[in-house]
Amino acid sequence: MSSERNRPRVVPDTNIFISALLFGGTPLQIIELARENRILLLTSSDILFELAGVLQVKFKFKKKTALDVISEIKRISAVVFVRSRLRVIEKDPADNRVLECAFDGRADCLITGDKKHLLPLKSYRGIPILRPQEFIKKYDY
Repeated sequence: MSSERNRPRVVPDTNIFISALLFGGTPLQIIELARENRILLLTSSDILFELAGVLQVKFKFKKKTALDVISEIKRISAVVFVRSRLRVIEKDPADNRVLECAFDGRADCLITGDKKHLLPLKSYRGIPILRPQEFIKKYDY
C-alpha cells in the first residue's frame, strides 16, 4: 500500500459516482483505484448529500440503499471539511461545492463528465479538471 502522500488526491463529482454505480466503465475503475489505495478520493458532506438526493429522486433508490452507497464512499474516501464558499459557476451552484472540495482538500485533480460547466474551466486555481479517461491516461493507470 502506498502512502497517502504519494497517491493522487482526486475529487470525483456526483456524476462520476453515479456512472460508476450504474454503468461501470472508467468511473468504476477510478472507484476501484480508491478501494486499492492507489488514489485518495476526496469528497465532502455537500457532495454526499447531493449524491444521496440524486440517487433517491432521479434513480428511485430506496433511502437505505442510497445511505449504503454513501457509507461505502465514506469508507474509501477522505471527507474534506470545506470552509470555502465559491461562486465560480452561477448557472449550477452545486458545481461550486465540487470546486470547494477540490480547493480545500488540496486535490491534484477533479474528475467530471460535466461538459456544460466544469470541463470548460479546464482547471481551477491550478487544479486540473479532467474527464475520467484523461485522468486514467495522465496518471498511467
